[in-house]
Amino acid sequence: MNFVKNAFHRLLSDIKQNKTALCCILLYVLVTQLLFHSVCPIAIVFGFPCPACGLTRAGLLLLLGQWSPAFDMNPAIFVLIPYLLYLGFCRYALDQKPPHLTPVSLFVGCVTLGVYFFRLITGTLPPLLTDGLFPLK
Repeated sequence: MNFVKNAFHRLLSDIKQNKTALCCILLYVLVTQLLFHSVCPIAIVFGFPCPACGLTRAGLLLLLGQWSPAFDMNPAIFVLIPYLLYLGFCRYALDQKPPHLTPVSLFVGCVTLGVYFFRLITGTLPPLLTDGLFPLK
């Protein structure tokens, strides 16, 4: 039980330390959603999908248990989720910097870019959002 308590205290401490940045991110998301119906600065400025296009929607679909639509939205989500769990486990459960952080991060980045270029070549990029972040079907 002490383990959970310590992890929870580390999480609260991180939130308190980064509250200004978290508030700025939340404000950015709210404003860009209201004005542009998108949170992606590349999509807003250039009107073209970025390498991370569809990852948020894929994550939301995974939370809803829709595995296949999540894969269709962006297959890199299945590498990104274990990566984020790995980072969270190292930070909050072990209270240490993740070992092998650079090679693991490079691998996740290469997979994300690889998926992007493959989908760019094959013309299978997800559509840009035009009606907000949460209109899941």
